Amino acid sequence: MLLVSGQPSASAASTCEYNIQKACLFERVPATAAGTAAADKGACLQCAMKHKTALTKVCPGGNQQVEQFCGSTKPVIGGYDVVQYFSLQATDAGVLGSPAFAYNFTSPDSDGTPRFKHEFWFVSGDNRDKFASDPWKYAPKNGGF
Repeated sequence: MLLVSGQPSASAASTCEYNIQKACLFERVPATAAGTAAADKGACLQCAMKHKTALTKVCPGGNQQVEQFCGSTKPVIGGYDVVQYFSLQATDAGVLGSPAFAYNFTSPDSDGTPRFKHEFWFVSGDNRDKFASDPWKYAPKNGGF
């Protein structure tokens, strides 16, 4: 199943990832197979196929680039910028960050040892830096609930 064609470029990878995440955030895991990495990847690939026309313009790495993204770990809260939430009004929608402004954060287990790795996306380097300076101020609490 060839989704798109062409040669990958470093800057286009972020654009492709961003667009797949934006288009497929809520379609990643079908209810019948929820909870498995294979189901997550399969649902992501199915969604990418539905958006083939739009992704052709931003995924020059073709099927390989799409499969790589769909098989990778997804950003926390679907890539929405957790710092930006603090400046939104109650009725405003969240703002999708970009993998170009990603920050990897490792949180500790209950005994304090580093264990849980998370990738956060931000809309700007400034928001990423705010998060990096005080991650516990912005990170979702209690598993995001």
